[in-house]
Amino acid sequence: MSTKDRVEAILKALPQTINPHVSLTSEGDWHIVATVVSDAFGSRPDEERQELVWGALAAELTDEEMRRVEFVFTLSPEEHRELFGDRPPAPPPS
Repeated sequence: MSTKDRVEAILKALPQTINPHVSLTSEGDWHIVATVVSDAFGSRPDEERQELVWGALAAELTDEEMRRVEFVFTLSPEEHRELFGDRPPAPPPS
């Protein structure tokens, strides 16, 4: 499984209370940028959101794989609309 696929799987497996919508961009298996959108993020400070997602990634990825992840946006739906307009976030996990 590629690092990008592993990152996506880890983020989609965040706790059910988060119910994340996850999308990723990358250059092959490098320079991975993730966007995680959740209603639950609206009531959480940025630091808590970031600790949640980076903690989940660090628990599952190797150091080499972690270096391939450049950034993770952690947004509420409202913040996502402000940044990206009406473009919908990725569909929820099935």
